Amino acid sequence: MVCMRRRVKGQVVACVRDYLRDAPVDNAYRTALVAALGQRGNILSQEPDFRWALPVTVCCVAAGSAEEQAVPGAAAMEVLMVALDVLDDLEDGEANPLALEFGLPAALNACTGLLLLGQLILLQADAGADLARIWCGSGLCAVTGQHQDLTRCAGEGVGYRDATEITAAKSGSLLSCACRLGAAAARASEEMQFRYAQFGRLLGVTMQLANDVKAVVHGGQDKTDFALRRPVLSMVYTVESARLDSADPSGAPESWGAGSAEFVWAVADTCRRQALRLIPDLAADESSRQALGGLLDVL
Repeated sequence: MVCMRRRVKGQVVACVRDYLRDAPVDNAYRTALVAALGQRGNILSQEPDFRWALPVTVCCVAAGSAEEQAVPGAAAMEVLMVALDVLDDLEDGEANPLALEFGLPAALNACTGLLLLGQLILLQADAGADLARIWCGSGLCAVTGQHQDLTRCAGEGVGYRDATEITAAKSGSLLSCACRLGAAAARASEEMQFRYAQFGRLLGVTMQLANDVKAVVHGGQDKTDFALRRPVLSMVYTVESARLDSADPSGAPESWGAGSAEFVWAVADTCRRQALRLIPDLAADESSRQALGGLLDVL
């Protein structure tokens, strides 16, 4: 099983704490930032899961550098993704602990601060300008995908390819960023960074589609994606199946997703296999190859 060493985990947490301590903000605002970073699984929680730091460190090692070299990129990725996760909840109208504790306006303002803090961490790292450029480009791709997700509906000119491309923009771009940050921290060439970015994009799509399958299997029809007919692959499949059967998907929610889990899983497995085929060109040593492959299981 791929994992980060305990010492490196401690360094990532310490990096976030140090930048947060030295940030030019007052204690009241710092408290809001700490509350966001301390939510379950996040980097300053009792049991952080390091889900965004892990691909950065694994790719840094695979690209030929020490795990410690990836610490700033890993820390920044954790901070930046907390902001995007909170924003995603708020955009979907779902309950979020930060908004419940501080109110919606203050929660939004905290997200702004986290985005700035994450970029500050990147800019002050070695090769900081390159790392920040990677994040900004990937982040813009991700929010473009999010815009498509928020403004388009399944069944309204959104086909299977469109849904997959939206997923690739939303989730694929973010893991593409994490993997490329790791390669860039190792001072890999632009060509190699691009290869790691391709791997990360497929990794992100695989991860997101696997989560979509779980939502369908475990009764996720009441989730926002289904309620708002978001252009996710499972919903597009459901709408298209209903059209072919001359049925109304909005009238029988208990039947939503019938067959879609198998379809989405097949697409996810295809992306997973494509990612696996890229690994031999990313790392020369077998341990790094196994670690890269392990990301497809862990995430």
